[in-house]
Amino acid sequence: EEQSSGDVERLDLAAADIFIRALRVSAVSRISLATHEQPIVVTAERSGCYTKYPKFSEYPSDEPKYAVVIDPLDGANNADAGVSVGSIFGVYELNEASTREGTGHVLRAGKELVAAGYAMYGASTLFVMSMGHGAHGFTLDSLGEFLLTRPHIRTPLSGRTYSVNVALSGGWEAPIASYVHALAVRTTAPKKTLRYIGTMVADVHRTLLYGGLFLYPAHRGAQKGKLLLAFEAA
Repeated sequence: EEQSSGDVERLDLAAADIFIRALRVSAVSRISLATHEQPIVVTAERSGCYTKYPKFSEYPSDEPKYAVVIDPLDGANNADAGVSVGSIFGVYELNEASTREGTGHVLRAGKELVAAGYAMYGASTLFVMSMGHGAHGFTLDSLGEFLLTRPHIRTPLSGRTYSVNVALSGGWEAPIASYVHALAVRTTAPKKTLRYIGTMVADVHRTLLYGGLFLYPAHRGAQKGKLLLAFEAA
């Protein structure tokens, strides 16, 4: 049976609820911003609540220090097919100088992040994060602990794959379409092979480990691109 958009939304909401509950328990962040298509601010005063109405409140902590942005379940449309899905997060220090309630803490430049990373759920559960001094990969073991399995990840300068949704090529700008076509028909070394999963976390993870290209250019249906700056592109 084909997975409906309602099933996907419920899965997204359940994932967001897990993150918000964890943040409430940790009591280290005051603002969280979660997303499903459009940025959604989640209140902290309602236990486990995930609401589409932008509201802010303080987490139960005397001195919360951080603001967290979350894409709770990247690739939720793929979950029913058993394809890898993931979660993306970013952490900022609270911007006490901001005059914009809530959003001033999270609508920030990527260079202001103090930590960022993603988790990927598939054949194994992987966790990759950076605190500004290299990226490190962890794998969840059978005891429920994350083991450091890929310290100091280094992306090769070149790779054999490129990752892009060519089904949207009819709506790309001419330079982008021409470049991707050149990759596809290239006959001289180094040749490139198309690999596209459709879950950003999975496609980026492969590119991070083995090199290559990942791109999601603007097209007619999304003239400013589709990846959200606060969650995915920063």
